[in-house]
Amino acid sequence: MAEPEEKKTEEASGHQVGPVEVMTEGTVQRPLRVLVVGPHPPPNGGIATVVRNLLQLGFDERFDLRLFDVRRATHPTGTVMRAVNAVTARIPPAGRWALAAHLLAHDFRKALDREQPDVIHVHTSHGYGFWASSALIRLAKTRGIASVLHFHASSMDEFYEAMGGFGRREFERAIRLPDHWIALSQSWQRWYRPFVDAERLHVVPNCIDWNAFQCTETPQRVEGPRILFIGMQFARRKGVHDLIAAAPRVLDEFPDTRFLLVGDDDEGVEASLDVAPRVRRVLEFRGNLERQEIIRAYHGATMLVLPAYREGMPMVMLEAMACGRPVICSAINAIPEVIEDGENGLLIRPGDPAGLADAMLRLLRDLELRERIGRRASEFIRRYHDVSVQQQSLEAIYSAASTAQERR
Repeated sequence: MAEPEEKKTEEASGHQVGPVEVMTEGTVQRPLRVLVVGPHPPPNGGIATVVRNLLQLGFDERFDLRLFDVRRATHPTGTVMRAVNAVTARIPPAGRWALAAHLLAHDFRKALDREQPDVIHVHTSHGYGFWASSALIRLAKTRGIASVLHFHASSMDEFYEAMGGFGRREFERAIRLPDHWIALSQSWQRWYRPFVDAERLHVVPNCIDWNAFQCTETPQRVEGPRILFIGMQFARRKGVHDLIAAAPRVLDEFPDTRFLLVGDDDEGVEASLDVAPRVRRVLEFRGNLERQEIIRAYHGATMLVLPAYREGMPMVMLEAMACGRPVICSAINAIPEVIEDGENGLLIRPGDPAGLADAMLRLLRDLELRERIGRRASEFIRRYHDVSVQQQSLEAIYSAASTAQERR
């Protein structure tokens, strides 16, 4: 059985933070031990990117962060996990799905024995991910370990609504287990508030290391516009079919445009394409890219397009904006809390290829608009979504969770 990987945070980056309580052993201070529970790259993905970024934050000696990587534990993946999510959209896991959670819990117990954390920080989504996270939090509670549940789900509301009475009651019991909760945005905070203690439900938006996305290389010169899409692993939910449907109108006016589609094509989009030859020629399926390759792709792109139907707070949107690229995103979930239409990006309705084509053409026709939106986007991310903002929030939450646990 593969052991979960361990990772420590890097040295402090110099961010100034307020005072926090420090755990003690006798008269000797020791760091607050935090076990981060979630996926870690490779491969990349929204939650995995958040976890990687968290472990790279500049926490000082008052905090000691370690990783329990659910991808490295004895745990089903790929096609099996998609089947699990389909089943658990309506009922809590049972039978073989309970076995999957049991395998994950077996490795988690070993991690708790090894790391002896004061707090676990669990990153979760909807479907099986939510039920598995709840099982791990129950285990931690039996050992008196404080817990923080961090919601990344793009469709937690649909997940809940799809369940019957029994499933909803189980959901409501499970969601109350943690000591603190984190939502990505105010809109998601409003949705979670009826289920939990509002005073311990925090908004911590996704953040990135703004400096890491400032390109020092001279971008490779390319002919014609480059429209970037990242998210092929969940292509239909991310709206790739709407992008492909919008491509002919863009090509009518800008025939040298290329569309770069990044990520594992798990849904077989490329193999099932039924488009005109001129459209097929301009679709470039790139597969998974390494981190530096993705950064170069942002800087080489004319714009990023994400016409998604459901989202939490997409990391690719934040990353592209940090790179100074104009972005076109659906006006859904947390996205309008980041993008002000026409100022630091463009917003469209989901499921509207014609509206998407109009937005792409608007940017392609107006270089000054592209540059102005790109500058404002990068500055917005630097001010409001840099990792220093996230770090200070998490330090306060970890300390509050640990202190409350000590008093029980």
